[in-house]
Amino acid sequence: MQRAIAALEEGVARAPANPYAWSRLAYARALAEGWSPRAVSALRLALITAPYEPRLLWSRLRMAFLAWPQMASEDREVVFQQVRWAWQANPTELARLAVETKQLNLVRAALLRTPDEIVVFEEMVKAKR
Repeated sequence: MQRAIAALEEGVARAPANPYAWSRLAYARALAEGWSPRAVSALRLALITAPYEPRLLWSRLRMAFLAWPQMASEDREVVFQQVRWAWQANPTELARLAVETKQLNLVRAALLRTPDEIVVFEEMVKAKR
């Protein structure tokens, strides 16, 4: 695992705007260290280098839900943006992920500005339980 992390670190040093490499590095670090500050930092860069990358949406959101307790407030705002985008992309998948990772309150907070969407989300969650 350490060799993989070293290779990914070398890769992001060469291409620091690559959200795929940052996502892989975040995942590798989380596997090796848990959601350490270094793993959260890599996830942050995965999110901000390409916030609306459809192919990374669900894997990064899953990681963000798992890393949530270790995230700083500025990181959490980026996650809220991802949640709102995920809601637009596939509300059913977002509800499933929130139930699975036990991050219902996180999604509720992200959708707070749209009460109608919260009502729909709550109905979806009831159906998933």
